[in-house]
Amino acid sequence: MKKEHKDLERCKKCRGACCLIYQSVHDGGSRPIGTWFEDWVNEWDDEFETCGATKSGIEPLFDPLLVHLTGNEYILKDLKKKGIDPYKCKYCSQDGCLLSRKDRPKNCRTFRCQDWRAK
Repeated sequence: MKKEHKDLERCKKCRGACCLIYQSVHDGGSRPIGTWFEDWVNEWDDEFETCGATKSGIEPLFDPLLVHLTGNEYILKDLKKKGIDPYKCKYCSQDGCLLSRKDRPKNCRTFRCQDWRAK
């Protein structure tokens, strides 16, 4: 991964919590309590479209709606075996974000961990 793909100081403080977009705030992630999972994923998909991530040529590591669908627990296990956290952003690899900073949504370029932990 290229150095510009992450902010080492911020990532060190965050420890990846900011990328836990498919996990609820109650469980340490960023999805607000009371938000339907499908609505939250669709909001993020809109953000990825708006910022240009979907046109970057980088393929996401998984489809969160498919992975988290009841009955697909085996996909969760398969991703975890590959070292992919299915509760983190679909562009988050073991080495960090696959997207360059310019192709990430604004929320991904802003240090937000403190905001999420306060909710």
